Amino acid sequence: MSRMSERQRVPVEVWRAEGERLFGPRARDWAFRCPSCGSIQTPAEFVELGCTPEEAVSRATFSCIGRWHPTRGCDWTLGGLLQIHKLEVEAEGQTLRVFEFATLDNAPAPGFRPLGKVRS
Repeated sequence: MSRMSERQRVPVEVWRAEGERLFGPRARDWAFRCPSCGSIQTPAEFVELGCTPEEAVSRATFSCIGRWHPTRGCDWTLGGLLQIHKLEVEAEGQTLRVFEFATLDNAPAPGFRPLGKVRS
């Protein structure tokens, strides 16, 4: 995807298969990249912060870990007005906005500037 406004929409089965291909069968080990600050996070990290496994997957795919961890990431969430995400998943008749899987292909480029409040 070359432009910020372009979004890919995939069925949940395709998304899950890609997660398993990249990171293995346990969703808690899948890595996601915040579209604002570029921080990489896993659901396992959210479990360590006290979330249930179900909450952890939901949070890791929708909100930067900086909302719950004082020294990581930023405060970005996909629930705001600015829609900078590039991936949506279709599941049970709904379209869900999600962070992309963290790969070398989508790492922030030099000069990348986050939109959210970055934690230091």
